[in-house]
Amino acid sequence: MKIEKQVCNIKSSKKLEKLGIKQDSFFYWYKLKGKWILFRGIDLGLPEFKSEKGEKIYSAFTPAELGEKLPSRVNNKNVVFGKIGKNYEIYLHRKDEDIVQNEYFREKTEANARAKMLIYLKENKLI
Repeated sequence: MKIEKQVCNIKSSKKLEKLGIKQDSFFYWYKLKGKWILFRGIDLGLPEFKSEKGEKIYSAFTPAELGEKLPSRVNNKNVVFGKIGKNYEIYLHRKDEDIVQNEYFREKTEANARAKMLIYLKENKLI
């Protein structure tokens, strides 16, 4: 599987940085000749490396890195993760309740599902 499918996409990466998530990943997105490219931080010589035209460099978090940033519980609800068919799902769930739809994310990659949940939790000041 290509590494691009194993990290969160550039849109989620930008949003996470904007929300104040510490940029401390193994992989990073940066712009090269007008395209977002994925590289290992060690290959870029971070933090000294600067992207072209003053573009920021964004962490491209893996599922494991995002898992460390996500809480296991939020407001007495468990953060639940699973794979159904070809999609990955993450949601908040309490044993005695159904899944709350606005706290439910399904994506084609595990990293993007986890990133969207983290974005939701930060935007709604739940963490």
